[in-house]
Amino acid sequence: MKICWTTPAPPETMWGELAAVGSILPPLGLCYLAAIARDQGWDTIIIDCYAEKLSTLAAGKKISAFAPDIVGITSTTEEIDAAARLAATLKQRSPDSLIVVGGVHVTSLPRETLERYPQFDVAFIGESEATLPEFLEAYCKGRSFTPIAGLALRRPAANNLSGRDQSSAVYLTPARPPIEDLDDLPLPAFDLLPPLDRHYRPAIYNYQRLPAAGLVTSRGCPGKCSFCDRSVFGNRLRMLSADRILDIIRELKNRYAIREICFYDDTLVAHRKRFEALCKRLIAEKIDITWSCNARADMVDPERLHLMRRAGCWQISYGIESGDQDLLDVLRKRISLTQVEKAVAWSRAAGLTVKGYYMIGIPGETHASLQKTEQHLLWLPLDDILLEYFTPFPGSELYDQLLAQDEDLPDWSDLNTFELAYVPQGLDPHTLKTAYKRILKKFYLRPRIIWSYSRRFANPFKMMALARTFFKFMRSG
Repeated sequence: MKICWTTPAPPETMWGELAAVGSILPPLGLCYLAAIARDQGWDTIIIDCYAEKLSTLAAGKKISAFAPDIVGITSTTEEIDAAARLAATLKQRSPDSLIVVGGVHVTSLPRETLERYPQFDVAFIGESEATLPEFLEAYCKGRSFTPIAGLALRRPAANNLSGRDQSSAVYLTPARPPIEDLDDLPLPAFDLLPPLDRHYRPAIYNYQRLPAAGLVTSRGCPGKCSFCDRSVFGNRLRMLSADRILDIIRELKNRYAIREICFYDDTLVAHRKRFEALCKRLIAEKIDITWSCNARADMVDPERLHLMRRAGCWQISYGIESGDQDLLDVLRKRISLTQVEKAVAWSRAAGLTVKGYYMIGIPGETHASLQKTEQHLLWLPLDDILLEYFTPFPGSELYDQLLAQDEDLPDWSDLNTFELAYVPQGLDPHTLKTAYKRILKKFYLRPRIIWSYSRRFANPFKMMALARTFFKFMRSG
């Protein structure tokens, strides 16, 4: 039996005008699923269209040449049209292959996704690692998938499914409970990817050394932000142990020569005991790895920040979102601007580079709140920012609220944070786009930031790539 895991061909809108310096990271979820399938005896491959720069047509040819029994495609909301195009191509080239779709988008809207895209046969909902072994066993033995929790299936015409919603051609099996012990997962099958050192890198401003890789060491977020989709992992925090994280780091370092890790957990520091154990082990074992992470401003203190700096951390990023406290309350961030200011000051005192995530165009945004955000990010002693447009993603509380208010939301493929997808009442697209460019130019054209970047980017090729992208952005308006 053969199984192929794949990403769709990347949308042109990915990263917007910053595409040249954007990230290409190993598809960690597919690596876990591939490891499980291989352990069950399946002939398993991963085709990463992002890393290999494959078009839909090229990916279809490569996948069909493998002649897989099952193709698993992962997709975000922005990518779902591209995933459907790939599935349609495979239906033509390999009509006997079963096409399975998974990821955050289909978990948020499973019925709607399968109804819109008939080329998907089955959808995995939520965490798929526990679903997959049962699914593969049923496939091999020719059994029905209906008893398997965590799936969205197409209704057979002659199947009498009493007690289920008969209004749709799609039905959902019972929800699968979350995986309790993440240490039970196998090591990700990084060896099935194209060479890590040549095909993957974080965004150009998010690393100091190459080769670099991204890791997520926890699932679930205790935050209740109204703009986040928590349908896949939920609010309850579940974590890899410090020992298991070190196992993965050693694997990446010793087998793939990885020198830097970007931790993409919603907040790596949430569980103090685990976080301190990880940092102390990195220090004690003298593991030569530099790293960066995200954190909430209300979950750090000077002691923790100094410890992480000693353990090799060089950059910490905070989700600040807005310089207007009223909008932070709309987003249900449950932090204050005073907490943000303390966290940034403590981080700089610990010797860390500090990055702030901001968004504009939040529901309720006004000319005055835009000005507050601009003033706030220019006043804070930040080293870097990531400025995005507010985007109402399916699965988030604000998405549901805006739908209930009959807001005219864009199609799924147009939902990405670097292109304007939503305009709050009282503002217009020109105002938001002008504010976006003005804020970035004001932040990055200050002498302190230019000097900081020139010191951080000692590699001339890295500096040239960033400069070309930024000058292109400057000329665009």
